[in-house]
Amino acid sequence: MSLIGNYTYPARIWEDENGKFQIRFDALPEVAEMADSLEKAKTLAKNCLGDAVANRIQKGLSLPEPSSSSE
Repeated sequence: MSLIGNYTYPARIWEDENGKFQIRFDALPEVAEMADSLEKAKTLAKNCLGDAVANRIQKGLSLPEPSSSSE
């Protein structure tokens, strides 16, 4: 597998009824996190994305097709 270039996996972040910010990636269903603030959610989303991609590569699993940068 050759990973060259930039890959984009959009995160969905929303505030739930308890005031927590939920984080999900449609392309990476194993990522399900929450944070106390929007800023923390954005940081956590970046970290979780990197971990999820690294985990898939380490396990020899395929990566989902990334979004184009124009989406």
